[in-house]
Amino acid sequence: DIFTGHFLASLFYRPSAHARTDLIALQEYQRQELQTEPEEFFFCPKDPPDIHLGQKKLSRKFSHQSFTFTSPYQPLNDAFNQQYLGYAENHTVHAKLYRPRQGDPKATVVLLHGWTKGDYIWESRLLIPWMTSELNCSVVGLAFPYHASRSPSGARFSGEYFVSGDMIRTLEAIRQAVIDTRAVLTWLASQTDIPAGLMGISLGAFITYLLLGTDDRPTFAIPIMGHGELIHGADSAALLKHVKQDILAQGLNFDDTPELTAALTALKMHPRIPPERILPINGLYDMIVSPERANTLFETWNIPEVVWLPGGHFSILNMPKMRHAIKDFVDKWV
Repeated sequence: DIFTGHFLASLFYRPSAHARTDLIALQEYQRQELQTEPEEFFFCPKDPPDIHLGQKKLSRKFSHQSFTFTSPYQPLNDAFNQQYLGYAENHTVHAKLYRPRQGDPKATVVLLHGWTKGDYIWESRLLIPWMTSELNCSVVGLAFPYHASRSPSGARFSGEYFVSGDMIRTLEAIRQAVIDTRAVLTWLASQTDIPAGLMGISLGAFITYLLLGTDDRPTFAIPIMGHGELIHGADSAALLKHVKQDILAQGLNFDDTPELTAALTALKMHPRIPPERILPINGLYDMIVSPERANTLFETWNIPEVVWLPGGHFSILNMPKMRHAIKDFVDKWV
């Protein structure tokens, strides 16, 4: 994890010469109602989004169909709203629906990707074929803000604008990711009666926890390699070392002022679904997502079952034990 983190950091991320955070505007996110009423902060549109479906295509184990819709998100901060208008690519949500080739699916899994991902190329080759055939589930994968097709033209890699030294943009990106995913859940509920669950990987696991603190519609949730404190992950994760440098260069220290990001900490929330319907899967030797911090969230939320695998952040996804645990859990609840 240490070697891979440093390698990816050098490959994907360079320190920003223009990282900036308006501290007065950042303090606006400390308002108490943002913590006590997360369903308002991460609002959910009442009506399903207007979906534009692409052509259906077939592969050996599933069919797949791209779709897009306009993000219902609107920035909270007026100054950032002007900045956001310049990110035209990010205003449209790009997603894909995968269905089993044989029979009717018993559930739909909304699959949330990790940082720098979003094109679902890896997932469509290694994970989604197993999910559509062995789990007998449909899968929806959507690109998070500033990832893949939603990357602004000035971005040097997918996700660069999602996690950066621009703290207002980072907080708003996290908020937009939750809102966009809630819009997908609303659309799914308008299309079918089969249950929907969540599965998030790394960054996607963090977004999953925020969703669970906001939305009671998922039948089950499987957060993989995540915890509830994304920003504080920059403290020790080699992958985020340049983000940390950009933050410190502005005179920000979240150890001294953790309230600046308290509105976006799952530890301040409570799960809206029964804890027994949540199955975290984490690595015992994860150097990106601290097992100690992850366990703090599990204990705070009273989650009764956690799968701890003998691996790190970049190795447990290939472990057969992970797939066995997921299958048993999905079979239990759907």
